[in-house]
Amino acid sequence: MPAQETRWLEQAGREIRAVVPAAWPTARAAAWLEWADGESLAEAEFDLCKALRTYSTRLGVAGCELGLFDVAGADAFRRALMADILDGVLALRRADPVADTPAPILFDLSDEDGRTSFGGWLATWRSRRAGRAAGAALEDHLRAVSLAVRNCEGEGEACRDPRRNARLARAARAARQSGADDAMILDAIALATVWDQDAAATPQAQTQTPCAVVIAQAHDPLAAHAGWETGEVLATPSPAYAQALSRPRPTYCAVVNAHRFVGEAGFDAEGFAGAVRLAAVVLALQAKEAVQTSATAIGLAGLHETLIAQGLAYGSPQGRLETAGLTALAAAAAANTAAEMAEHIKGTVATSAPDIDALERMRAATSGLATDAAAKAGDLLAAAIARAAKTGLWRRAVLDLAPHPDLRLAVGTGSTGIAPYKGPCTLDETEDGTVLPVLCKAATTGLLILGSDVAAARAYALGVRDLNVADGVNRPTLLAAGFTDLEIGKAQDSLASVRRLVDAFAPDVLGEGFVHDVLGAPEGADTDVLALAGFDTETVADAEQQLVGTGTLRGAPGLDAHAQSVFAGADELEANDLIAMAAGCMPFADLAPTLDAPLAGDATPATAIEAQAAAFKAGAPLVRLIRVAAPPALHLPEEEPAPAARPASATPPPPPQERIVERIVERDRTRRRLPDRRKGYIQKASVGGHKVYLHTGEYDDGELGEVFIDMHKEGAAFRSVMNNFAVAISIGLQYGVPLEEFVDAFVYTRFEPAGVVTGNDSIRSSTSILDYIFRELGVSYLDRQDLANADPDALNADGLGEPEPMPVAKFISKGFSRGAAPDNLLFLPNARKWKAVEPQSGTDSAEG
Repeated sequence: MPAQETRWLEQAGREIRAVVPAAWPTARAAAWLEWADGESLAEAEFDLCKALRTYSTRLGVAGCELGLFDVAGADAFRRALMADILDGVLALRRADPVADTPAPILFDLSDEDGRTSFGGWLATWRSRRAGRAAGAALEDHLRAVSLAVRNCEGEGEACRDPRRNARLARAARAARQSGADDAMILDAIALATVWDQDAAATPQAQTQTPCAVVIAQAHDPLAAHAGWETGEVLATPSPAYAQALSRPRPTYCAVVNAHRFVGEAGFDAEGFAGAVRLAAVVLALQAKEAVQTSATAIGLAGLHETLIAQGLAYGSPQGRLETAGLTALAAAAAANTAAEMAEHIKGTVATSAPDIDALERMRAATSGLATDAAAKAGDLLAAAIARAAKTGLWRRAVLDLAPHPDLRLAVGTGSTGIAPYKGPCTLDETEDGTVLPVLCKAATTGLLILGSDVAAARAYALGVRDLNVADGVNRPTLLAAGFTDLEIGKAQDSLASVRRLVDAFAPDVLGEGFVHDVLGAPEGADTDVLALAGFDTETVADAEQQLVGTGTLRGAPGLDAHAQSVFAGADELEANDLIAMAAGCMPFADLAPTLDAPLAGDATPATAIEAQAAAFKAGAPLVRLIRVAAPPALHLPEEEPAPAARPASATPPPPPQERIVERIVERDRTRRRLPDRRKGYIQKASVGGHKVYLHTGEYDDGELGEVFIDMHKEGAAFRSVMNNFAVAISIGLQYGVPLEEFVDAFVYTRFEPAGVVTGNDSIRSSTSILDYIFRELGVSYLDRQDLANADPDALNADGLGEPEPMPVAKFISKGFSRGAAPDNLLFLPNARKWKAVEPQSGTDSAEG
């Protein structure tokens, strides 16, 4: 049993205290915790090894009851299953329910009826897409109707009457133009008082068009055009591949990691076949139904890493040959295990007629593969055929070559199915939980096999991670730029785990005080510290490559073209490499992987036909055309194009209608900096029992330039959100966004805390924190008295009330004025000069 430790793991939005193998990364432990929860093995004080022991014992007992094991055999099975899981050889997953996902519909485009039916499917897809777009637009307009009533400040009846609520009238007209009838508009008005801001005013039924699987010729325009338009068409030239998609989905899946069987002596085919055999037995015992050949599936992991560890390129003929041999061996081991179990099962095996022809075709295909794995596969297939002819196949697990990204973490590898790995650089977790970039084990083994300099390759891909030996950005240049040993030490410590150099010199790493006070970075702005310190772009780019590496071995010194192709990641391979790999492995697979043929956003239907034909020619089993970018935006001219010349006898056109053209004016994007010594005020209040401190900063002319929002006793997450929200508002104000826009956008927003406001003499209630803040700013800076809701009886008829005389010090900071008004006298150089008031006739004027 491996060493274990207790960790806190996150699952489904909650943290669980679990006992896990100490050598497992947190991500892998979390993946197995999710598996155990699906198997109803999770507990409050969770022990993964205990759960694995319970699970394997349960399966062993089931095997004894069926006659597959005796007691000793069940114990050996339990120990072998636990060892394979703990060593990263095997991973398991129960399929998620897919009841809400419609099953694909099969169309055969070789006959007219199939083409007609497929045309109906395409018409349904188009109508539902148009309906969704129209429904979304209609929903937005009805939402605006409800908002016009909800945000109205008048009395209830006036707010619900379009003749007295101008905003409601505009929203209702727009809703009617979008297709809403009067009943829908009246319903939206009636629902305004109970309408949930996060819910739709008129919920639309969401229906999904089932995916289409079409059997088509390479240059069939109907299949290619539909795939180009929808991205939901799987095209195949083979009826067998199409029929496989209509079978019941696998209810349980096991993935075997082939990379674990690469050693100094090469690939261990015998051990790999044994792991597949164990996985097949586990799946057979796990299945709930009797015999369903598609109820369980075996997938493969680490195929690309297996090639790299042997110095073989994914796109090379030898690489494809080795992968096909491994795939054949996996299929053969699974089939032979099903035949062996049929011999030992107690009682009569209720099985369908064994597909001898399919096994014979697999056996024939192995004869063309000159590899050790393929030779062993041929022997196992021969044995399976002989056994199946007598006793059949019991719960045979199908071979699935599709990627299984959810099992990648559980098995601890970088690739699943026949998909390539992403690249040689991966992440590793240290004992203290720090995640560091490293070269994957396969890349290191491959470099040794090819005789390359591992240290040089690692430095090229991952960087030297040491400021003492770097060029351009190093200790001397940083000291010259104003850094101290403290900041350089912080950057050096952060450099071990970052992927970009700028992240090692981020303000939260170095300290906000240093970045703002020493380097002079503005408050509340995203700061490129190295650029601020005077390092030019080219110097930083060169230093980044040296310090944190390139993330790839492409172009690494000492690697020839072949070596670089061995370590190429998914983004460096050609689409034809993926298609050729799938074509070579498909004779041994029951479930074909779907290969996406990427198209540009502006690709034409003719381009789609060419892409489909090229994929079929290369041997792709299932092709889906995907436009990888959105179609280009539609740009309409502001003016009508000049009409073509008309014959003199033609009827003159009607006079043109008057049109209003809205023009967009680009505003100045220069940031207006606040003075270093600025005035403002602090308002303390309580909203629904929650204290809020609003700090403002002003320009010399009194215009608002920044705000700070503090809520000291709230949760850390909420405080952080409010602080960063205030930063965003401040930046907007300094770039010229009018305060009126912010006020109109955020008043009347509704969320907790809300309710009674105390401590503010203008505002007595608010619907949210943001509603209170922008009411206060609107009243104080925009004279928006319509946003104040204080007691009107406190004011007299002229709106001024009868205030007591107050000293100037109550409004002017003594510290800000620095004693300029010691006697509470304030001279306003820009104040208007008051003219003497002429006394009315018949009255005496007082001299003073």
